[in-house]
Amino acid sequence: MPRLLRSIDLFCGAGGLSKGLELAGWSCCAAVEIDFDSAETFRRNFPGAEVVLRDSREVDYTGWAGQVELVVGGPPCQPFSVAGLLRGKHDDRDMIPEFIRAVRLVQPRGFLMENVPGLTAPRHRTYLLSALEALRALGYT
Repeated sequence: MPRLLRSIDLFCGAGGLSKGLELAGWSCCAAVEIDFDSAETFRRNFPGAEVVLRDSREVDYTGWAGQVELVVGGPPCQPFSVAGLLRGKHDDRDMIPEFIRAVRLVQPRGFLMENVPGLTAPRHRTYLLSALEALRALGYT
């Protein structure tokens, strides 16, 4: 029987991304979440996954290098949401650099990051392009 492809879920919340991936044949082996209630919900939804209750900026991702094929995550969307202040990269909640750091340290075969459409707005275009370039520099297309 082939081994399930493994993922790590950053900013995991209750586990929506991981649930969709599970339905597609992936196995989430670890998750990172700063909010206690969200982490507990994730833990109940994925009892076999290691749940790290910590700010992602404090996590050493190197232990997952070579262990997972996919890094997934939905960094907080408030910095880019039209319902927010649209501070983008100047918002302390911008965790896109942390997502990129995790990808750099884990070196998965691929990654999946989701966010709000506001991230593609003209006011954030330069920032988005620089984030994409950072991922390209890591060897991803």
